[in-house]
Amino acid sequence: LSASEVWLESLSAFLVFVTCLACFPGLATSLTSPTLGSWFPLLMVAAYNCGDLFGKTLPARARLVSRRSLPAWVSAHLLFVPLFLLLLRAPAGRGGASDALPLGCTFVLGVSTGYIGCMALVLVGEHAGSAEEKELWGTASSFSLMLGLTAGSLLSFALSAAFASPS
Repeated sequence: LSASEVWLESLSAFLVFVTCLACFPGLATSLTSPTLGSWFPLLMVAAYNCGDLFGKTLPARARLVSRRSLPAWVSAHLLFVPLFLLLLRAPAGRGGASDALPLGCTFVLGVSTGYIGCMALVLVGEHAGSAEEKELWGTASSFSLMLGLTAGSLLSFALSAAFASPS
């Protein structure tokens, strides 16, 4: 098994977690709600965590992502960054029912990150034949995941500094 056989899945895991950390928690918890006040960031965290848990359990029940379709799923996932930047620029006094929009977007971010991230790692394991190959490519894809978390955290700091208003 060569690197060219699993680069797509490793890059996908990297990009999924860069996107996730760029948006959550930094940008997502910078959103405000005049109706929910200090509870809003807590609800955003709950929405993400519930979505992530749901997304991570989906691959056992539904295989919507294949190696062929993975780039399209990851490309769609990347759109969360401009979406959260737009949410930050929305009028602060939206209140009431429209609080559901950022909460829903955060939930869907969690589902998407959990599902696509999990599937990228599962697909790596499916390519490897021997136990040695599975171990090697599991390590390589885990490294990609860790790099994605690191890069996403750094991007989150930059985006929050540039776009989130100080509390």
